[in-house]
Amino acid sequence: MKKIKYILFIVLLFLSCGCSAKYQVFVENDKMIEQMTITVPNNYDNKEKVKNNLNFKQSAYYDIDRGETNYYTKTLEEDEENLYLKYSYTYRDTNLEKSSLMDYCFYKKSVAKNDNIVSINTTSGASCLYKDGVKQLDKLTIEIITDNYVIENNADKVKGNKYIWVYNDKNFQNKLISIKIDLNREKEKFISSLKLFIIIFGGFLLILSIFILNIYIKHKKNNRD
Repeated sequence: MKKIKYILFIVLLFLSCGCSAKYQVFVENDKMIEQMTITVPNNYDNKEKVKNNLNFKQSAYYDIDRGETNYYTKTLEEDEENLYLKYSYTYRDTNLEKSSLMDYCFYKKSVAKNDNIVSINTTSGASCLYKDGVKQLDKLTIEIITDNYVIENNADKVKGNKYIWVYNDKNFQNKLISIKIDLNREKEKFISSLKLFIIIFGGFLLILSIFILNIYIKHKKNNRD
């Protein structure tokens, strides 16, 4: 099993420098979609090696209950500058924790679901930038994407529904990931409800203030009379 996991990244040892990777997890109510895109310079040697990599089956995870190995879908895209080797797999519930990609990059991690609250955490740095002292990636970007309400997170930055962490030579050993997602609430609906509550509450305070002011004015006028 360990040998199978290494088929994905062993190719990086033979590619030209300048490799980067984007690891994405799309969190939905009943599934998590995992995608990883490895970007390398577009030249003849790299193209041949990446094409050869497509011939190997890459295990996503092993289902112990069914006794089955589940494999990534792999595709290759390119433009004039780069090649994009893409891996994807759809997990049910928290099976993402068994992912060979996640396991390769993070020795200590957890993916849990309690009362429809999903928590994704790492307690170790990203080990896939270097292996056995050999540099494999210049940069690793992690994106967790969800339309549901995020209770808390420690992302480097947030763009819309994307929560982003960026690993490089300076931080790969210490940077951790932590995010908690409420699958019971959609982000936009929650924000709309919150805005509506603020408007209603603000209106109530305004009416109450006017009412109190009127009473005060009448009381003051009565005292004068």
